[in-house]
Amino acid sequence: MKLKKIASLMLAGVMAISMLTACGDNGTNDEGKGEGETVVAGYSTTFADKLGKAVTDLDHVSFKDNTADAAALQKSLNYISEQSLSVLSMERTVDSLEDKNQADVKAMVADFIDAAKISDKKIDAVDLKMDWYASNMINNTTVKDGAIYVVNGAVGADEAVKQVAAELKDNLKALPEHNTNAGTVQKYDYSYVVSVSVATKALDSTYVGASNSATFVAVTVTRTAVQG
Repeated sequence: MKLKKIASLMLAGVMAISMLTACGDNGTNDEGKGEGETVVAGYSTTFADKLGKAVTDLDHVSFKDNTADAAALQKSLNYISEQSLSVLSMERTVDSLEDKNQADVKAMVADFIDAAKISDKKIDAVDLKMDWYASNMINNTTVKDGAIYVVNGAVGADEAVKQVAAELKDNLKALPEHNTNAGTVQKYDYSYVVSVSVATKALDSTYVGASNSATFVAVTVTRTAVQG
């Protein structure tokens, strides 16, 4: 009986060690180029998968959903009028809101910028390269930029996210790992968190030739700087 008890304890110990080893193997690998530091969930998973390894394998870029961004996007849709929504719903492929001139769309964008704490108070997609922030006097601070796209609701949220990923892939692939003026000033190492949020708003009534809703996709990039 005593031998059986000892054997059971030994077996339990082996199993515990095996479980710990397995957990360690499943953790994020932070060492070495090409392994990446991707942390994904929700729509950020779909977005990262569509971007591919050219972006996800970058050690200084990670992906994570942001509940504050999602809430900011949902709240901002309260500014969109029925008339503007009907126009935006016509888009069969994703289109950026950065050049939209409707007053209510501008108000919606401004509300998102404020709530999501976007640093430069605009949502130009090209700014997601973050290169401007790497070459001036704010090269040592935490900064955040973003972009918002819209598409016909019938396209579906996942497909909309994939289309946005295709639009932004080159910009995100170019995210600088260090400040570009490091030769003349203090060097800073950068890490980025890319977050994707989706919200859909329905029209009060349907109309011919389009779905009765529009899907909005917001992408934000938050950069953290550490002295190199």
